[in-house]
Amino acid sequence: MLIADGTRTITEIRASGAERKAKERKSLRDVTEKASRPVTTTAKSIPSQVQRELEANQAHIDELETAREHDRDLAEQLQAAKIRITGLESEIAELKQENAELRAQLEAAKAKPVDAPTPTKKRGRPKGSKNKPKPPVAATTANVATPGQDLGNDPGPFPEILRRDRVQI
Repeated sequence: MLIADGTRTITEIRASGAERKAKERKSLRDVTEKASRPVTTTAKSIPSQVQRELEANQAHIDELETAREHDRDLAEQLQAAKIRITGLESEIAELKQENAELRAQLEAAKAKPVDAPTPTKKRGRPKGSKNKPKPPVAATTANVATPGQDLGNDPGPFPEILRRDRVQI
């Protein structure tokens, strides 16, 4: 607008813009230099009351961090205990069901009549003995000299490469 009115020229506007940018860059440089400098405080520069409060606050922060770590450990232990409890509860339910089945079997066994005479023991080899008599060998009618298809050991046709009457060159 100022150029259109004729009150200012392009070079004047550009020069003012360059000055403004130079001031902004300088102020930014000053801020970053101040931020990058390490803050050095000595015991004399900080009053003793402020320093004690700072140390107390730091100790409180350390206590809170330790408590938070302890809480994490407790939460993990709690989760593991919940998992174990769930497993044990399911095992208890399975054992109760098995107990009920065994009680039913016991009642059924008690209900059987006991009046039936017990069989007398037989003499001879004890039950479970390894000396069992061998079954008699059955005679086979197959001719072993001429194997047939009934034995299942027919090798098939003789390969040409194994014949001796073949002429070798």
